[in-house]
Amino acid sequence: MKKVTILACALFAMMTPALVKAQSETYKLFKVDVGAGYGFGKAKGVLFYAEPKFNLHDNFAAGLRFEGAILGNVSGNDQYASADISAIGSYALTGDYYVGTNGFRPFGGLGVGLFNMGSVSVDSETTEVPEMNVGTKFGVVPRIGFEAGHFRMGLEYNLITGQPSDFNRNYFSLKLGAVIGGGKK
Repeated sequence: MKKVTILACALFAMMTPALVKAQSETYKLFKVDVGAGYGFGKAKGVLFYAEPKFNLHDNFAAGLRFEGAILGNVSGNDQYASADISAIGSYALTGDYYVGTNGFRPFGGLGVGLFNMGSVSVDSETTEVPEMNVGTKFGVVPRIGFEAGHFRMGLEYNLITGQPSDFNRNYFSLKLGAVIGGGKK
């Protein structure tokens, strides 16, 4: 929790001078994106996110993304079963560039931040203790999507660095959400 607080304070301190001088002429200063999505890659699952942002310009918003994802694979038959389940929480500084200022706004963006991960693997053919992996890694999040009014849809790739090959949790996410605030002035 200390890391999140420090990251949020650093973001606020960096953005305060910019907020005083530059802000969107068309859109309100502050907005929050919230929603859910589907994560897929080596494993599949669900995710939830919240992302408070500042509209620094008509075409640029900067924020802090909080996301939680549960991803997994379960396989087996009548005599054998295995499961590999992961929980991933991430905190990323983000920036989105929007095209246009009308009701439909495509965007492209990038995020960088920390990914806290925990994973457990269970196999019914062994009597060993389940294998568990935990850790915090740095990651990069390129993304594209669009906003239409207060609806948001996006596709992201969560590239988590420094993972062992058997713990690869890089994943795509397809997100649907709502934009609260930040509308036209």
